[in-house]
Amino acid sequence: MPSSGQTANIFMITIGIIGVFGIITFALAAATLGTLNKRYSNLDQDADIVMGLVREINARLSSIGETSEPSTAQSTTTTTETTTTTTTATTTTTETTTTTTTATTTTTETTTTTTETTTTTTTATTTTTETTTTTP
Repeated sequence: MPSSGQTANIFMITIGIIGVFGIITFALAAATLGTLNKRYSNLDQDADIVMGLVREINARLSSIGETSEPSTAQSTTTTTETTTTTTTATTTTTETTTTTTTATTTTTETTTTTTETTTTTTTATTTTTETTTTTP
């Protein structure tokens, strides 16, 4: 058995080892919490940036809606067909499709117009030549 002096030394060494591990554990915990706090503050900054962008876009969209028509992307299809015979017929088919897209998706399909004009001209010319010959 160790003597009382040796027992005291063993006890002090044990307390020292436990203390060192406690200090290391505390330091690691503090470093981890500091890193997490930094991450959360970065996330807060990023969230503030995103919210600012959303507010700016909403302001632009609301001002566009109040003052004028929204910007439109247009797709226009025009078909023109002309047929000419003894009678003249002109057939024009015009189809316009307009699609408007904004942040809130709006689709507008507008106006199919068909205009048909038929002009008929008939000219008839009859020429009759009669020759009468009288012999004495």
